[in-house]
Amino acid sequence: MSENDKDKPTAYELKPLGAPVMAGWSLTLATGLLETAGRRMGLVNKLATDAGLHQLRGVHLPESPTFLPTDTLACEAAVAAAGVAAPPSSAAAAAASAQLVASLVTAKRPASAFVSAMDLHEAYKARTTTPVQVAEHVVSAIEFDAAQDKPVGAMYVWLKDEIMAQARASADRYAQGKQLGPLDGVPVAVKDEADAVPYATGGGTTFLKTPATADADSVARLRSAGAIIIGKTRMHELGVDVTNCNPGCGTPRNPYNVDHFTGGSSGGSAAAVAAGLCPIAIGADGGGSIRIPAAYTGVFGLKPTAGRISGRGSMRLAMSVGVVGPIGATAHDLALSYALMAGPNPDDVTAKNNPATVVKDFDKIESLAGIRIGVYWPYFEDADPVIVAACKAALDKLVERGATLVEIAIPDLALYRTCHAMTILSEMSVFASTLPQASQLGTGTRLMLLTATALTPADYINAQQIRTRGMDLMRRLYKDVDVIVTPTTAILPPKIVDGALTHGYSNYSEGSKAMQYIFFGNFLGLPAVTVPVGYAEPSSLPIGMQFMGKWWDENLLLRLANATEHVLSKERRPASLYSKLI
Repeated sequence: MSENDKDKPTAYELKPLGAPVMAGWSLTLATGLLETAGRRMGLVNKLATDAGLHQLRGVHLPESPTFLPTDTLACEAAVAAAGVAAPPSSAAAAAASAQLVASLVTAKRPASAFVSAMDLHEAYKARTTTPVQVAEHVVSAIEFDAAQDKPVGAMYVWLKDEIMAQARASADRYAQGKQLGPLDGVPVAVKDEADAVPYATGGGTTFLKTPATADADSVARLRSAGAIIIGKTRMHELGVDVTNCNPGCGTPRNPYNVDHFTGGSSGGSAAAVAAGLCPIAIGADGGGSIRIPAAYTGVFGLKPTAGRISGRGSMRLAMSVGVVGPIGATAHDLALSYALMAGPNPDDVTAKNNPATVVKDFDKIESLAGIRIGVYWPYFEDADPVIVAACKAALDKLVERGATLVEIAIPDLALYRTCHAMTILSEMSVFASTLPQASQLGTGTRLMLLTATALTPADYINAQQIRTRGMDLMRRLYKDVDVIVTPTTAILPPKIVDGALTHGYSNYSEGSKAMQYIFFGNFLGLPAVTVPVGYAEPSSLPIGMQFMGKWWDENLLLRLANATEHVLSKERRPASLYSKLI
């Protein structure tokens, strides 16, 4: 597409990617063939060409490349409205965090069958239970699940003594009236991508085993608020796909239907929340890796603005598109964990100069007047009919509260999807190249990374030029709307097929439908939240809806998540395998 054509309206043209579906031995054989003869026979280049990864070759692009998608103009506007975030470890930062948390503690919460962090905090204060009793329940639930024929298997590594020691320390604080806040004594699970002492950070691999010497910034902030870190969760190996199928480290099953995937790559974290092991988990999102599993397992997930939450201490699998973020049982859990995790880190080049974190008007949900929700209907409706119906029904309830739907058009969706793929594949390939044991990666991971070998530095630069164009497009769109709404995924959670659990699974078409509404947030650095809006029957599989906001405007996304939870509270139900902590 030329510079002169970029603003011309275009017909909706996003189609699923086509490639053979492979699982078990067929995947093993195909990967081996491509690794040994694929380049010589031109098969790897053909795969990349068929996927559209070479479409920008020979095209003149006038834009300068953007390598980190943080909008400086939006940042300046956010600073003007909210001020500059105080440096971490300062008295001002502590006071700001305390103020944010205090504003959320008093927020009205809908009746829910899900146990929230605030439910636990209030029970501890009332002495109807203790952090030790809750920790014992968590341990029992993990052990019981592991003994099942088809376990959910959310947790990868955990240590009973470590969990109980944290619980006893929390119980002592409550007994003395010196609790650290509403997260004190609350179980929190951590994706195997972020450092959490005393566990190793493996990124879903079988061979990275060095124990962490310090917590990742995101983990440290929650631990310092009293959270009980219950261990590391299963993830898709190196986060390269969105099923969370991992033959090496184990594949978590969907708590709503154990014959289906959780989605990934933060599938273990989402499953831990959906199974009731914890109301909050830490995930990471480079291509929907928080939002897809959160939607598939019926919980809330926030992909923040690039740089809003520091990634220090987390594996930088895809530097420019990947971010750390929370997964929560309720919108309140999401807001509370976000308020504590967000903030600058001078040692993190991607998170140095943040605007101050805001959670204003979180419970201002009776009236949504003045909120403009952008909808590109051909895009919105290109999903399974049951998903479209559930999302439309949820939107209708928000409109009843005063929100306004604004029809918009988003051109060149296929181009932006391709450029996100070029970016994340290139960056993941660079990371994988630093691993001396890369040959030990699973077949599905090696197949995905093999595609990246057909990309050149020029391809990567071209994609970053299109990123500049996309950010310009979004600045224009957000003059007319406050958020853009879509389903979170275009398909329901896929079924676990024969051979997948032992030898892996590859389905590009299915993956492209799972990521259909995802890539803008990562490629352009925009914040997005997924909210549960219903279930498909008779499978009971959950359905999620996504709001994508302006850079640095997580505040409005959390308000809309809270409003959606309130209007749908009577319809929401936990999984049949949900373990209620109190």
